[in-house]
Amino acid sequence: MGQAGDGEHVVDNAEAVHIAAADNKYLQGLLPSNNYSIGGSISLNQNPVIKVDDRQAEILLEDFHRLRDRLNDRHLLFYREMMGSLCLTMMYDIIELHARRDATDTHSDRTAIIVRQLTDLLATGISRTERDVSYYAERLNVSTKYLSATVKRVTGHSVSSFIDRATVPILKKYLNNERLSLTQIADRMNFTSLSYFSRYCTKHLGQSPSDYRRSLQPRG
Repeated sequence: MGQAGDGEHVVDNAEAVHIAAADNKYLQGLLPSNNYSIGGSISLNQNPVIKVDDRQAEILLEDFHRLRDRLNDRHLLFYREMMGSLCLTMMYDIIELHARRDATDTHSDRTAIIVRQLTDLLATGISRTERDVSYYAERLNVSTKYLSATVKRVTGHSVSSFIDRATVPILKKYLNNERLSLTQIADRMNFTSLSYFSRYCTKHLGQSPSDYRRSLQPRG
């Protein structure tokens, strides 16, 4: 973190003193389905330098310090959940910076518009039932090849990765609802079979839907 003048700081990967690493799927799974995390990753890919004022820098440092100070508390029964809540606070503080910066930026080129239209579509929750790249290409009136190439070039990630990132919070919300059976969830999310639904959960949550539900139960 370096001084930028006029009371501003620059959060820069090359100069950062505070470094934290965590599993990407774990962090993505923490975010609710507001989908700004998608816009934030696009913003960061396009311009990785974010200017912050003194107070914003202080908030980010406090986030890092809280995480650092609790890293060794692995003896706690809810260590993973506690660290997750601290990570979530930090991620929203960073997303806030993205949102404020993006509010002052204007993008008018064709590729940026396509990516924004895709994220707007995903923000509606449509990935609950639609997870085919071809569906989104058709909705945006472009070819699947063009959409895939454009999103990869602009964001550094595939269309499928954005669809999955929008879908996982929806999936977790359903699994958290004990009134819904796994079959009902699979039907609501338009999975062709319960086995396919189970494979999707295992891939994106790291465990089967049954195991995920068991992990929500109080310990001890």
